[in-house]
Amino acid sequence: MKRTRRIYITIISLIIISTLVFLGYNLIKRVKKEYKVEEIKQYEYFVLKQNELFGVIDKKGNTIISPEYNEVKIPNPRKASFYLL
Repeated sequence: MKRTRRIYITIISLIIISTLVFLGYNLIKRVKKEYKVEEIKQYEYFVLKQNELFGVIDKKGNTIISPEYNEVKIPNPRKASFYLL
């Protein structure tokens, strides 16, 4: 009786582990996203440096963000999104 019980527990455990591995693999496969690296031909925004502080100007020279920050990152110079540090 104990031996058959161990066999059933082992079989059920293997089924559960196999199912979890299968579901995990499929989840990882779905989560992988394709992305496209965008080529930038025209810059809209530039980093401005004055007195060792940084800000942002547009291509016409208008100040978008005053030079008050220790560092400014522009991840995509075509879009108005900036990291101010």
